[in-house]
Amino acid sequence: HSSTNAELEFGADVGGKLLQVVSHDLSSSFTTTATTTTDVTGFSKAITPTAAGSKIKVTFSFDYDIEENGDANVLGFVYIARQVASGSFSKIAGIALGARNVGAGNEYNGSAIITLDSPSYTLGNAITYKLQCENYSSGSTISITQNTGVPRTSQVILEEIAA
Repeated sequence: HSSTNAELEFGADVGGKLLQVVSHDLSSSFTTTATTTTDVTGFSKAITPTAAGSKIKVTFSFDYDIEENGDANVLGFVYIARQVASGSFSKIAGIALGARNVGAGNEYNGSAIITLDSPSYTLGNAITYKLQCENYSSGSTISITQNTGVPRTSQVILEEIAA
């Protein structure tokens, strides 16, 4: 407080404030048998930061189904990839889904990848995030599902956090 009781003083503004939120729902199912990194069609979103040095909290939540090919590996991988302006995409986070050597069957579940990204950008640059996936074994199938039924939602949420 100040030297007189009639005045209020406040500390300097600090980072950590939520500046904006954008989101996108997956509009259709996506299925692949690829064992190489593949974009999940229709599951990306861009954000244009409003302040210099902001961090972006990235959340991809989704349902998935992995069907094995008979070799007992009900396993797949999903990644978040980032592109700044018109640059190339690069992986910034990822997780494994399912398991190896579990026997015949499939894995159906919900999951999410959440990461706090510190991209290097110039104000006015759009930053695009997308979900990518791949199968562990040849002949397996991974599906990322859309918003069907209740209350399943596959969604990306981007939150700009002030530096």
